[in-house]
Amino acid sequence: MNTSPSYTKIRQLIKQLENIISEEHHYLLSELNTEIEQLVTVLPDTLLSGEYLAKPELDGSSGCYRRGQESVFYCPRCYETQQDLIATQRINSRLRVCPQCIASIKPAK
Repeated sequence: MNTSPSYTKIRQLIKQLENIISEEHHYLLSELNTEIEQLVTVLPDTLLSGEYLAKPELDGSSGCYRRGQESVFYCPRCYETQQDLIATQRINSRLRVCPQCIASIKPAK
């Protein structure tokens, strides 16, 4: 069982909600508990890999930002202007496009 302070706090809040939410809506708390348990088992693996926390770095061979060794290429314009990580789409072997800002991204020379 997880004993982190955040997990403990979430459990306490759910217990408090059980006392103030009508019996007919307790199923929502049950569903919430199930989702939290799934996150608790999946999230540590993601965090341990370091990919989740890795700061995006510009990848010269693609012209896009990447986080760690992820295979996802993020739009440099969206990241630099809005700190938004938007995955690009490959058009051909040398060109990618951002679905949000419609930027065409070519590898740095």
